[in-house]
Amino acid sequence: ADYNHKILSLSGQDRYLNINQYCDKSVTSCPSIEMNTLRRSFRKKHYEEPYSEFQEGVSRYNVQKRKRESIRLKKHLLNPSILSEIKKEENLISGTKNLIAASKNEIQRLEASKNLILGQERLDKLKSRESSTQGVQRKRAELAELSLSDLRIPLKWNPDELFTYSDHPVKYAVFALITCEDQVYDTSLLSSIDQRVSDICFPDVILFSGVPPSFSIQIHLFSCRMNEDRSVVGSIFNKIKEKFSGGYYEHADDQVSEFTRFAVTTLSLADTSDSVRCFEWNHHKIDQGNLALFGHYCCRLAVKPYCSSESLHQGTLSLSWPGSDISVNNCRAEIKNWKLMLWMNLNECERGSAPWKQISVDQDTELSDGALWFLVETTDDLTVFTCNTLEEKVSWMEALKLTITAYKSWKHAVTADMEIFSPSKETSGKHYKKLRRNTKSKLLVLYSQISSVNIRK
Repeated sequence: ADYNHKILSLSGQDRYLNINQYCDKSVTSCPSIEMNTLRRSFRKKHYEEPYSEFQEGVSRYNVQKRKRESIRLKKHLLNPSILSEIKKEENLISGTKNLIAASKNEIQRLEASKNLILGQERLDKLKSRESSTQGVQRKRAELAELSLSDLRIPLKWNPDELFTYSDHPVKYAVFALITCEDQVYDTSLLSSIDQRVSDICFPDVILFSGVPPSFSIQIHLFSCRMNEDRSVVGSIFNKIKEKFSGGYYEHADDQVSEFTRFAVTTLSLADTSDSVRCFEWNHHKIDQGNLALFGHYCCRLAVKPYCSSESLHQGTLSLSWPGSDISVNNCRAEIKNWKLMLWMNLNECERGSAPWKQISVDQDTELSDGALWFLVETTDDLTVFTCNTLEEKVSWMEALKLTITAYKSWKHAVTADMEIFSPSKETSGKHYKKLRRNTKSKLLVLYSQISSVNIRK
C-alpha cells in the first residue's frame, strides 16, 4: 500500500521508471507477487476514450486514396468522361447511405456522414462542370502542383466551460473539406473535441495536381455535436431498444449526423509560402451550439510549377553570336527550371555533367526569329540559335514563349523553392500502432492500465 501511494504521487515518466525498477527487483527477490493484484489496485476509475481501430483504418484508406488520385491527375491518366464520373459519385453516395443505416456506433456513423458530404460536394462540382461551357485548355507547362499541410485552428472556449470540467462534457467531431478547381478532398475526422483541446490540428497533407496560376482554394470547416450519452447504462439501453425493435435498421436519413459548416476561407497564389503562415477566416458562424473560433488559423500552402522540375523541350541546336565568327554546332539543348541549358553533346547531358552554358528565361527575355534561326536576348547575353528544320524552330519558339508566360504568371513562386509534401501513409495513431505491434513487454501493458497518463497520445 505504501508503494502504491508512492507510485501515484509521481509524474508519468518517473512513475514508469519506478515501476520498472520495482518489477526487476520483484522477479528476483519476491517471485510470489502476482501482477494481477497490482493491476487491480491501480485500475483507472474515470472514463477514457477507447482507441478506434475502425477510425485508424479509415484514415489510412483515405490517405492512400488521395495519394493515388493525385498521382493519376498529375500523370493525366485519369481522363474518364464527366458522365461516368457523375455515375460513380452517385453510386458512392448510395452506398454511403447504406453504410450509415448499418452503422453500429457513433464513430462509424460520423465517418459515413463525412463521406456523404464529400460525395455530394464532388457531385455538385461535376454537374456544374458539365453544364458550363468548355474552358480554355491550358498546357502542362502553365500548371503546377499544390500542397496544403499543417492546418491548425485555435479554439475559443467559454470561461465557464474552460475552468469547470464535468464527467460527461459536450464533445464535438470536426473535419475540413478542401476544394480547388474541380478537385475536392477531405481531412481526417477528429472526434471528442472538448474544452481540454486548445486547438484543432489536422495531420493530413492535401495534394492538388494540374493547378493554374489563378487557382482558388476553399477550406470549409464542419462540426457535429456528438452524442452525450456515453455511460454504460445508456449503451445497454440502446442495445435493449435495438433488440426489442426487431433489429431492423432505421432509415439512413434519420441516422445521418448533422454536420454544420461553420467556417469558410479562401487562399490564392499570394498566400503560398514555404513556411507556415497565419490567416483570417473569411466567414465563421458564432453559434451557442457550435465551436467558437478566434478568427485565425495557420497552415502551409506550397506551390511548384511544372516548369521548374520538368523538361519543357529538348533537342539539337547550333549557336553563334552577332558580330563574331565563333559558332558551336550540334549542341544538346534543354529548357528546364526557367533556363535554356546547353551541353557540347548528348553524352555529356546523359552523364549528368554540368551544362557549359545557361541562359535565363524570365520576364525580361526578348525573342525574335527568322527562317531557320531565333535570337534570345537577355540583360547580359545575346545569342543566335540555328535549327535544322522549320518545325524545330517553331517548337523551340513555342517552348520559350510558354516559359516566359509561365514565369510572369507564377510570380514569386518561380524564385521561391517550395517543397511539395506528399500524402503519407502514416496516421495520427502511428506511434501507438508501432508500439503495440513491436513490443511484447508486459510492463508497458501494465503501465498503460495503471497510469493516469495516456501513453497512446
